[in-house]
Amino acid sequence: MGFTPQQYLALEWIARGSATLSFFGILAIFGFFIFNPQSARNPTARLIIFMAVGDGLSAFAKFLGRWPLNNGPDGAICQAQAAIMQEGDLSSLTWTAILAYNLLLVVFFKGRTDTVRRNEIPLAIFAFGWPLIFAIVPLFITGSAGKIYGDSNIWCWVKSDYPAYSIGMFYAVLWCVFLFNIVAYILVGRVIWNSHKDLTISTARVNPTLSRYRLAFARTALVYITAFLIVWTPSNLNRFYALATGSPLFIFSLLQTIMSPMRGFVNFLAYFWIYKTQQASKNGSEQSQSRSTGYKSSRPGGINRSGDTIYSPNSMSPMTDMPPYSIFDVDHHQRLPDIPMADATPSWDVRPTSPPPAAQGGRY
Repeated sequence: MGFTPQQYLALEWIARGSATLSFFGILAIFGFFIFNPQSARNPTARLIIFMAVGDGLSAFAKFLGRWPLNNGPDGAICQAQAAIMQEGDLSSLTWTAILAYNLLLVVFFKGRTDTVRRNEIPLAIFAFGWPLIFAIVPLFITGSAGKIYGDSNIWCWVKSDYPAYSIGMFYAVLWCVFLFNIVAYILVGRVIWNSHKDLTISTARVNPTLSRYRLAFARTALVYITAFLIVWTPSNLNRFYALATGSPLFIFSLLQTIMSPMRGFVNFLAYFWIYKTQQASKNGSEQSQSRSTGYKSSRPGGINRSGDTIYSPNSMSPMTDMPPYSIFDVDHHQRLPDIPMADATPSWDVRPTSPPPAAQGGRY
């Protein structure tokens, strides 16, 4: 049993309003990186750009609401709306998993933070390619209730007559990605937390670099997980209620209509809240260090120390800046510092500008 014409009309206009906000967020993301190209060098920024493309496809499809159904559920416009929505949603989910995967590579396998940048083309082919298969295949399948795509109550998508398709071709992917992201954040967070604790115990002092990583990680993970839950929980509730009862509930459909098209705007808010918070923390720390040491930063975003060079224990190569204030906020040529696990070796060393003694194999 469906809704009244007034309820359908309300859902349609709410979807358009939410999708419009999503367009605003996506355009703001693109505009920010166009006018601030240096900000697009860190891996999170590049992932957000790719994710915004998927969000844009999904927002466009959901902006149409139930209008494509005017030409019939089997019409080309309705079928195209469903396929575009499927492609946009699945590709956006894939990019969130790539972000978590890249984080695991960096922390556990000492991978470079520019993995995304160096492998953009293969990653883009994968992230946009496999969802395209899941989006196109249903166009050519006809079951006992007709085509797979059709009237799904709010817009054109997988019809309620085919619950196995909606779960197998979308919701199962959604749950797997969410579980993977949660596990990745927990594993990385555990390493950072334990490293900070072990180093503090062994040196009887708090390591400021690991403290910054610890805080930045907690803040970043919390924001992204919260955004994920806000956007996708209404869709899950609505789908499961409809599967369990055989009919949709208006309040769940309303919540889904509000949040699902708004994903681009939510991701925009999440990323720029993190960005602004990191910049404020960075500036405050630089000002505090400048007051305590008497040195002044010679350029934005870095502290140049007279007489000191910062070495990374990975290669003992000099780094011109202090460690990043976020585990994601690293220039494309840098590695994250080694995070001590079994021992309590400091992650970053400040040494005189003279090169490390060769006789000691490049380590102090």
